[in-house]
Amino acid sequence: MQQKQLADKPEVLFLVSPNLGLLDSWLPVFWELKKRQPEIIITAVFPKASIVSEIDPGEVSTELAQSVINEVMFKSRTGMWVTTEKLAEAKELVDKHRALNRFIGKIRRVLGASRNDNAALARLSVKAICFDVFAKTKPDCRVILKHFPRTPRFSILHGLAIEDFETKGGDYDRGEKVYRTTAYVHSKHEIAAYERNYGLDSSEVKVTGVPRHEPGWIRTVLHNAQSDIPVSWDKYIFLISRPALDGFFPREKKREALRNIQKLAEELHSKIVVRLHPTERVQNDGLYEEVFGEASRGETWMYSSSHPFMIGKGSLFAITFYSGVAVDMLALGVPTIQMVDLESRGKTGAIMEYKKKGLVLGADNYEELKQQALRIMKEKDAVMRQLMPSYNEYFRPVGNPIQTIANDIVKVLQ
Repeated sequence: MQQKQLADKPEVLFLVSPNLGLLDSWLPVFWELKKRQPEIIITAVFPKASIVSEIDPGEVSTELAQSVINEVMFKSRTGMWVTTEKLAEAKELVDKHRALNRFIGKIRRVLGASRNDNAALARLSVKAICFDVFAKTKPDCRVILKHFPRTPRFSILHGLAIEDFETKGGDYDRGEKVYRTTAYVHSKHEIAAYERNYGLDSSEVKVTGVPRHEPGWIRTVLHNAQSDIPVSWDKYIFLISRPALDGFFPREKKREALRNIQKLAEELHSKIVVRLHPTERVQNDGLYEEVFGEASRGETWMYSSSHPFMIGKGSLFAITFYSGVAVDMLALGVPTIQMVDLESRGKTGAIMEYKKKGLVLGADNYEELKQQALRIMKEKDAVMRQLMPSYNEYFRPVGNPIQTIANDIVKVLQ
């Protein structure tokens, strides 16, 4: 496909890094900006083609994003910038030419060919940058940010972490000043880390909670989302997946957890709806087919690409191996059980943090999993009363965060 000439003059640059999760964080703000000023041009810039590969064209977040993002730029595996009008088109290009681009990229690196970042980025006229300030620690993002040294920046965290800020402070840039950055944080517990790690002062750090948890945005998502779950599946467990990783969650540990979840579903006479992690959608290892049975897919279990809000809304409860989606479920009023028996493999603090803070119920084995599930089904309201104080402490939206952030961005665009 012929590259589109980058002659447009976007006003907002959306730097998508370190992963596609940042899109969910910023999407409600972009929706508000476009509602107020449709003429605002938003360009999504992907510093790595691998992030583009995570896009699911059929997912409601992608569909909503395509209605507000005017242009997509991504660094291909050849090292050249490619421009498209739609996220789905970028995804198609990356997947279609993956092998060829890797080959060309290797040749260009051997020859020392220029990647021509200057020519591609010089075409942009940026008045505001929306990103996660953590991206400034990534070399590929630093190259991009270097081209806009005096442009106001606005930051929302790409995930829903607690531990990184409370116990690992200083691991990022150790006080390097970030130019004109306003950071929107989930709670007061993150303020000191932003001041310490990025040199921001208190006036540049605003506590907003999680913008996408505003009730109005949840309604917008649910109104636009389509469910791929059969209507007859009125009783199912929402399984929020995560890829097996050597170190803290090896393949055998995941296999054991899936067998326990399957056993629980059989006892509860319920189905299992699996939502894969974005990286698993790119390369599925087939473990679900192995444990749950390929022949049973569509009968007792299924994959779903529906939005987590849509899946969670109709579920009995959720199960995760560790995911920020567990916090999203609390905003819906859905409890999550986290499978946390990772001690023998050297668990990390981040994985345990949701359980320590009381945001999820924990289960180290099948008996505990069954006990927590039965408790949720018997007294769900009581379970939610147990979990919500921690949610309110760390993530609850403060005021109208979407409007707060949009107001700040509009001021610099005028």
